[in-house]
Amino acid sequence: MTSNINLSKSSFNENINLGSVIAEISSVSNNPDNTQSYSLVAGDGDTDNSLFLVSDDNLILNTYPDYENKSSYTVRLKSTDSDGETFTKSFELTVNDLEDNDQLTTKELITGLTYYKYKETILSNNREVTFFVDRLGTLNQYKDSATNSYKTIESAPTPDNIYTHILNTFNLLESKINLTFKEVTNPDEAIIKIMHRSDDKENSYAFCSTTYTGNYSKVNIDIVCETSSIDDIFHQHAITHEIGHALNLEHPFEDDDGDVFGEENDNNANTQMSYGSKDPTYPFLTPLDIQSLREIWGVNTNQTFSKQSLITNNKIPLSLVHNNRTSFEYKNSTAFAIINTDGSVFTWGASNYGGELESEKYFQTRSNVVQIFSNRRVFAALKRDGSVVTWGASNFGGDSSSVSKQLTSGVINISSTDRAFAALKSDGSVVTWGSSSSYGDYGEDSSSVSSQLTSDVNKVFSTKRAFAALKSDGSVVTWGLSNFGGDSSNISSQLTSDVTNIFSNESAFAALKSNGSVVTWGGYGGNSSDVSSQLTSGVTNIFSTRSAFAALKSNGSVVTWGGSTYLPRGGDSSSVSNQLTSGVSNIFSNGSAFA
Repeated sequence: MTSNINLSKSSFNENINLGSVIAEISSVSNNPDNTQSYSLVAGDGDTDNSLFLVSDDNLILNTYPDYENKSSYTVRLKSTDSDGETFTKSFELTVNDLEDNDQLTTKELITGLTYYKYKETILSNNREVTFFVDRLGTLNQYKDSATNSYKTIESAPTPDNIYTHILNTFNLLESKINLTFKEVTNPDEAIIKIMHRSDDKENSYAFCSTTYTGNYSKVNIDIVCETSSIDDIFHQHAITHEIGHALNLEHPFEDDDGDVFGEENDNNANTQMSYGSKDPTYPFLTPLDIQSLREIWGVNTNQTFSKQSLITNNKIPLSLVHNNRTSFEYKNSTAFAIINTDGSVFTWGASNYGGELESEKYFQTRSNVVQIFSNRRVFAALKRDGSVVTWGASNFGGDSSSVSKQLTSGVINISSTDRAFAALKSDGSVVTWGSSSSYGDYGEDSSSVSSQLTSDVNKVFSTKRAFAALKSDGSVVTWGLSNFGGDSSNISSQLTSDVTNIFSNESAFAALKSNGSVVTWGGYGGNSSDVSSQLTSGVTNIFSTRSAFAALKSNGSVVTWGGSTYLPRGGDSSSVSNQLTSGVSNIFSNGSAFA
């Protein structure tokens, strides 16, 4: 029975993103084998339940916190254990007040009055923003906002790489904010026109000029950028910066609306609207830029964080029809990733756990992605050229920089534990990465068996915290946490040859050999001694729940084992054993039972 619910944290910073995980939920129970599920429930202390979500054991923010507007929240949680017993408890969560001089916020980026002048015009146009890029250099004038008259420029073509950057920027914006962006071939039909000049008469690399016709019934936004003496990174930054202005972002140090951050304290890593760095190396919209634009224009409805999108089973590809452009859908514990038919990736869900594709990760997944893998809080995209792109929680494998050189080509498949990945390459070698050692062993460190993983590996299998590699000679190599199957030394002599397949549950492995026998090791289900005489031959397939196994034999009989005294999870089939002696052709399972 559950006697208490705990949160890992009771406070969080203001100005963090919607979809952020605030705390991990845990329970105190007198039965260590009981599993828990959590939910927000009505009752005393449920005042702010609507501003949060629960997925797995995570409490997730579903609002933008601002200390000045609301300094604390109260929620009421319910824990339901696997026996159906419940426990409820209310929590008060406090918001940490950050000094404005210490952290740039959306307040310094959103203009005080200007955007209201034409916001309604765009909204009334079905939220569509048309744009024209002068690729050939045919536009030789722009409309000056100060004089409302046209000025002449020495026009220049838009470089191809800058044109690609512009398209990528608008594609990123469309996936994040509640506007659509449509490229047009006639500049007269465009709200935003982007042109280049070869002269520097304006004494500025780039600028954005916004003018109106009538009572703001027509909006004209001209972005003009110099082509000479600009390196690619600065050029991309300048274009991104001016697109930000076009969508009503201001410099953080401007004081038109009274929100001033100070030019000396901001930089391009915080926002593209910055002048703080004269040598930017980060030319993409930042999370703060996106959050600010969302506050102006709203969140893309396909990105809305909802209970329906928080599905907890991971690593399961699903068929999905989504505006005729989605091939597959993948999920981890709190986020989704889908592959569009053009090979690009679209994500939504908890932003810090894979729901947001930011900066270079976004552009690396615009094409040629053929498959997506996941662990609990990270996605790994396999591209057509055999390279891998990872994103999500860095301490779950989202940061693969330590092995990045090994993931540039040749990868053909990826397996995962709860917090680590193992990539199988075409040469039969294996590359692993993931959780830092402070979180325990999840199989991320394969150095103890590295010499056995340089070639001839056919497939990699996993439990929650260990891996098992099946080699072409029928031998097996294991690593990871010992009681989750990472240590197979006790039965190593049985794993030197003739293994044809490996099956797993959360904490144990079962190897099927060519003579129909089965070898097991690890946690629950790793000890099959009670049924060992029935597993010496004739087994054709093996199925699993979370902690038990069921072996289907060639004579149609079934053998089960595993689970625990408190929770057999299908390991004990004695009540129906007389019905499992023959005639069975297939077995199905969920987390706790077989059929």
